[in-house]
Amino acid sequence: MSLQISPLPPASHDDMSSEFPIVPTAIDTSSDSYTKNRNDWEKVLEKHEEALRWCISEGQDKYVKRHIERGMLLCIPPLTVNR
Repeated sequence: MSLQISPLPPASHDDMSSEFPIVPTAIDTSSDSYTKNRNDWEKVLEKHEEALRWCISEGQDKYVKRHIERGMLLCIPPLTVNR
């Protein structure tokens, strides 16, 4: 038995009204369970954003100094955290 996989159709971006199209969903953002889950995740998202900000700020001075001493590049791409 052999498995045959059909190739994907070519990507078409003609019908995209924006860079990231809005996908329809059945999630009720006004429900109590959604609100509770979102509030529970706020702390996790805040920690994640804090970690991202630390990484973007090139870390601690001792690490930046060590990186420069080794002749390595400090490449920090711009990053924006949006909620």
